[in-house]
Formats: sequence, C-alpha cells, structure tokens
Amino acid sequence: MHGETVDVGAVVADLMRSVPPEVETLELAHAIIDGVHGRLPIAAAIADSLAGSGCNTLLPAAIDDAIVETVLVELAPRSGPPPQWIQEDATLLRVGRRLGQRSDGTLVVRNRLNPALHRYTHMMEQDRKGLADLQAVQTVLALSLIGLEIVSSAPEIPEKFRRGIAIDYLNTLGRILRSPATARLIRPDENPNLTHPSASVHRLVMRKTRDLAESLQGDVARAYQALATDPLIPADLVTPPEPKAHRYPGLESVEAGSV
Repeated sequence: MHGETVDVGAVVADLMRSVPPEVETLELAHAIIDGVHGRLPIAAAIADSLAGSGCNTLLPAAIDDAIVETVLVELAPRSGPPPQWIQEDATLLRVGRRLGQRSDGTLVVRNRLNPALHRYTHMMEQDRKGLADLQAVQTVLALSLIGLEIVSSAPEIPEKFRRGIAIDYLNTLGRILRSPATARLIRPDENPNLTHPSASVHRLVMRKTRDLAESLQGDVARAYQALATDPLIPADLVTPPEPKAHRYPGLESVEAGSV
C-alpha cells in the first residue's frame, strides 16, 4: 500500500470525466474516500488538486469534511491495528484546520472530540492491571493535535473558546503523561524493545502547547507551565526525542504529507 506512486492529477481528471452531474457533492466526497480505500492523505491530495484546478469549487471542502467524518467515526475503541490516520500528523492537522473553518467546529470539539479524549484518558488512568494498549495513548495524542490545531489556526473563534479548548487539552495532556500506562507503552527507558510510533505527533503536540502558551499567555501559559514542570511527568514526555522507525506489528510509518 505505502510506497506506491499515485498520479493524483490523472485520478482527478478521470474522476471529473466520470461523475454524473446529478451526484451530490458530499456523496461524491465520501465516494472518493471509499475509492482510495480510506487512505486519507490521497484523498487530501485529490482535494488540493481540485482546489488548484478550479473545476469544482465545492468539492475540495466536501472532501475535507468527509476526511473529518472518517476520523470522527473511527474514534471508537476497536480491535486490531489502529486506523492509519492516528499517526499521520499532516492528516490530523488538516482535520483541525477544517474544523476551525467550520461554523460548528467548537460544537464538534465539545460533542465528539472531548468525550472521546476523556474516555481514552480515563482508560489510561484506571489501568490498574496493565491492560491499556498503545491505541489509547495514540488516540489521545491525535485528538490533542486536532484540538490544538483548531485553536492555532482559527483566530476568528472567540478568544474565550480558544483559551478554554487550549486549557482543557493541556490539562488532559498532563493527566495522560502522568499515567504509568503511558510510560509503560511509549518510553524506551521503560521498555527498550519498543519505540514510539506516534513520536512525530507527540513532538508536534508539545510544540503547539508551547506556541499557544507564548501566544495566548495568561491562564494558558500557566497551564503549560504546570504541565512542563510537573515532577510526575518525565522530561522526555514533555520534550520527546526525535522520532524513530517503530517496530510495532501491523503499524506502518507514514511520512507527514506522503501519499
């Protein structure tokens, strides 16, 4: 699957020639997601190509909305390997930017992202028997990146909402990074045979928390300082090391923006 070359321009040209005019835009967007077998970076590249061609002004945003919905639907705990987007930082940033553009973006945060975020965090905190899996940590990091990107990329959202989202995600990050299950699952010192498959997402999350603390100041800066100096959070989780290729079966490395 990964490593193959996709001629996005040719895909778009064939697509636009074959689409009946009566097909609804959102229906077509979901058909595109299905057509690339859920590989969201390819769907994103198609949206960008369409936006550049100017041949359909509504479809690129509809594809982005379909990408958002795909991520939201796949937030529920599942058996087997986690969804690929969970470690694709470019996809997660795109979802955050699109939600920041939408009039219902803060409602999606409140009603869909936050419940999932707190469910996984609670799962990690209550992990008394060592049963929590890597997907819980990855999902919290992925959701955090989406939420922080909404705050970073949408200055038109009222500042009180931006501050509220930022503080909520900073506090939740503190909870997850203090969890012994997190250290067990992603810290090499705890388990030298494993490396961190979502390291690039983790690093980007922590960079965004620092940037937001600097730009929003006040209570956001205090929440970041509390996280960064918490004696129960290992320093390498506040400032993660450079990402490495991982060794988890069933998970594949994806470079940001690769298709």
